[in-house]
Amino acid sequence: GHAVQTAQTNLVGLVLGILQGVCCPTGMIGIAALASLPAFGIIVFLVVFVLLSVLGMGAIAFGWASLVRSSAMSASCTRMLYRGSCSVTIILGAGWVLANFLGVLDRLDYADRNT
Repeated sequence: GHAVQTAQTNLVGLVLGILQGVCCPTGMIGIAALASLPAFGIIVFLVVFVLLSVLGMGAIAFGWASLVRSSAMSASCTRMLYRGSCSVTIILGAGWVLANFLGVLDRLDYADRNT
């Protein structure tokens, strides 16, 4: 019934979230940073990174879910927000890949210049 469908939806969301986290550039940067740290530094880094990531993403997800579930939001508005979010993500990702392909990514990725 409804409870099974909700559990399946939550499981799919969990799996997609883990996949996104593993593929996220921030996660990859964190892994690269770990290579240069001593054992204690790795432990501290992991604890702080996970704690702040969980709290930060949790706060954003909570705020977004609260906005979407509020009675002021109609189903069509919620759908439009979802599609807009997906579209922006896809456009930014495609733009990043294109900039990398064209060799101009270094002009956009200003933070990489300092490393």
